[in-house]
Amino acid sequence: MNKTSANRLYVTAGVLHGLIVHLRKHRAPVRPVLEGLGLSEEDLADIDRLVPQASVNTAFAMAERITGDHNIGLHSGQLMSPADLGLFGHLIMTGQTVGAVFELCRRSYGLVCNSNRIKPCAVDGLIGFEMEQVEGASAFNRHAVEAQLAFIMSIIRHRLVGTGVGIARIEFPFSRPQSLAEQQHFFNCPLVYDARRFRILVPAQFVSQRLRHSGAEFRDKLEEQARTRLVSLSFGQIDADPLIAEVKRFVAENLYRGVPPIERVAGVVGMSQRGFQRYLSSRDTNYSDIVEKVRKTLADRYVRNRELSLVTIALMLGFAHQSTFQRAFLRWFSSTPRRYRRALSPLPIGGVDRIVDRSHFDAHA
Repeated sequence: MNKTSANRLYVTAGVLHGLIVHLRKHRAPVRPVLEGLGLSEEDLADIDRLVPQASVNTAFAMAERITGDHNIGLHSGQLMSPADLGLFGHLIMTGQTVGAVFELCRRSYGLVCNSNRIKPCAVDGLIGFEMEQVEGASAFNRHAVEAQLAFIMSIIRHRLVGTGVGIARIEFPFSRPQSLAEQQHFFNCPLVYDARRFRILVPAQFVSQRLRHSGAEFRDKLEEQARTRLVSLSFGQIDADPLIAEVKRFVAENLYRGVPPIERVAGVVGMSQRGFQRYLSSRDTNYSDIVEKVRKTLADRYVRNRELSLVTIALMLGFAHQSTFQRAFLRWFSSTPRRYRRALSPLPIGGVDRIVDRSHFDAHA
C-alpha cells in the first residue's frame, strides 16, 4: 500500500455538498456538522478545499444522530451534482461509455480523495473496480461509501442509453445495516457485506454500454487540468509544512497564467508579504526557490506526456519564451526537454498496477 501520513489524508469539500443539501432539505441544523469538519459556510463554497478524511466519517455520524436517518449517505449521494466535485465531476461527465466512466474514476479519483485508490479487477468472469485504502486511512465508513456510490450510479443511470444498470455484485468491507430494503432497492443487485475488499463488479459487456450527453470534445483539456491538479495535490504529501504545501499547490494551479506575484500568494495564506518572506526564511527557503521546485516537478510530468508540445509546456509553466524554459530544464535535468522525452517512457496518472486486461476499459474511454 502507498504510505501517506494520516494527517495528510483528505477529501475535498465538494464531496460533502450532498450531505449539507440533505440536512437543509430536512431543516436539520447544519452548523454542528460544519463545525465538526472545521468549516464555515464560506469555506464550503470552495469545493476544492481539503478536509481531513477522518473528520468526514465524524460528520456523517453526527448528521445521522441529528436526523435519525440511518441511510444518510445513500440519500445525500443522490443529491450531489458533478459540479460539486469540480474537475473530477466534469471529467466523469465526458465518458462515452460505462467503461470510460470507470476508467476516468480510476485515473482521477485523487482529485477528490487521497485516502483510497481505485484499481481494475476481474473476479468470476466479471470485471469492475476495487477500492483499496492507503496506509493510515480510517476504516471504510458505510455512509461515505454509499454516498459516493449513489452519486456515481445516479450519473450513470441518468445518462444510460438502452438497458438499465447491469451491476452484478457489490462487496462491502463493513457490516450490513439493520435493514437492507433501501440499499437493495437502489443498487438492485446482490450485496455482500463483511467482505475482504470493497469491489463493484459488472458483466464484461456492460462496460461498452453507451451514455448520453458526453462532452468528449472537452476531455483532453479537462484531463490536462486534472494532471496539473493531481501533481499539485501531491505537494501536500511531500511537505511536512502545511503552509508551504499550500503555497506549492497554489503556484502549481496558477502557473499557466504566469508566476503568481509574491504579494498575492502571501494574501492567500493570510500573511503580509514581509511576514510571508520571514516565515519562508525561518524554514530555510524563499518564494523563488518554491517556484523553481514546483516548475521542476511539473516539467518532469509534462515532458513525459508526448501529446504536449514543448511550446505548450513552456506556457503551462509560466515561461514567456520557450528558450527560457529550455535553459531552466537543462539546469534541472542536465538534458534538453527533447532528449529527456526520448529517453523516458510516458508516466501514467495515478501509477496504479494494471492487474487485469485494460482493453475492456480503454477501448471505450
